[in-house]
Amino acid sequence: MTTFTDAQRMVLSSAFHEGGGIWEYVPPEALDDPYHRIALVLQALHVRGEPVDIASFTSECLSRGIDPAIHRWMMGPVSVANAHAVFIESRGHLLINGALARAHQHIERGVEPWRVVDEMIADIHAIPRPVTERPCEWWTWDEMLAVQAEQEESWVLPKMLRQGERCVLTGAEGHGKSTLIYQMAIGAAYGVSVLDTDDTYQPQRVMILDVENWHETQVAGHMRTMGLAYGRFRPHGFTPNVALLKTRIINLLAPEQRRGLLDAVDAFQPNLLVMGSGYKLVDVADDWRVMATSIQRTADEARARSGCAVIIETHAGHGVAGDRNGWRPDGSSYWLRWPEFGLGLEPLVKERRKTALVHHWRGDRVTGREWPGAWRAGGLLPWTPMTEDEVDALDSA
Repeated sequence: MTTFTDAQRMVLSSAFHEGGGIWEYVPPEALDDPYHRIALVLQALHVRGEPVDIASFTSECLSRGIDPAIHRWMMGPVSVANAHAVFIESRGHLLINGALARAHQHIERGVEPWRVVDEMIADIHAIPRPVTERPCEWWTWDEMLAVQAEQEESWVLPKMLRQGERCVLTGAEGHGKSTLIYQMAIGAAYGVSVLDTDDTYQPQRVMILDVENWHETQVAGHMRTMGLAYGRFRPHGFTPNVALLKTRIINLLAPEQRRGLLDAVDAFQPNLLVMGSGYKLVDVADDWRVMATSIQRTADEARARSGCAVIIETHAGHGVAGDRNGWRPDGSSYWLRWPEFGLGLEPLVKERRKTALVHHWRGDRVTGREWPGAWRAGGLLPWTPMTEDEVDALDSA
């Protein structure tokens, strides 16, 4: 295997002979000194559009007080692809070996295992990967102004959730939270608004990762109920594009299972990904920090790969004296900053019909949305959104 030193020399040689293309994949900051300083010199010449030859390179080095030391790093012409491949492999081995050595030292000193694991996870995330997509590009002024017009086509749930947005929904067990989520998901698949069935739009591709409802008959019942209702608004024979995970056990902390889910996202390219319940998505006992961060990282990567909106179902923490902690999720401090929308469903037992009041346990990150203030059982679908006047009447009752 090529040493990291030689890998850095290959990067510099590629930059010298092949132009500045290598900087898209290996920025100068990824190199160690003295190669880092030499890389900055080469990058400066590329950015200014000046010729990259021995004379100009030497002159630029001397103006910065840097020893050119060409004989210490120069190789023959090296392609961008070859330099990048060798760099990420050697850098990866270097980081892994360093992480393992540090972990062993920490364990010998008696550091708590979870702290060691956290540090190793951070080290692993720093390992460079092969580039499969072009780096993010910068928006121009005109492109940003055009985004507003395109937004009208980006509804996943009209007036509630757009592509790429995240919602975390909590609620008490056994009060219809899962039913409401299926109602939103299947409505999106049919392209019928959950707020107003007269409002139809482009049917969405929906992927459902349901590890809460174990019985296939229960899930099929949800889907049949929703399908009969929403099917009235689509031509006869219309089939929604829904993918439902067959297995009822998944552990997003297991690399192969997480990778399997993301591979499925790559293949299906959902507009909406539904995941839940949170505590069953990871194999961890009572560590809400690990649970939250692993779910969030997976959801964010799925979102990056497909542009999908994400709805995650989880339970609300009991808080003090068994209350529901403002309907915030278990381990709420790890959830509060993450989603665009954080909603909790509070069952109102004093109502004749099953009713759920909606609490926003974090401020919405975007404005102009019409999430209902409450839902009431009954109607064409299991849950019917309540009007502002109906919600006000609940508050005054």
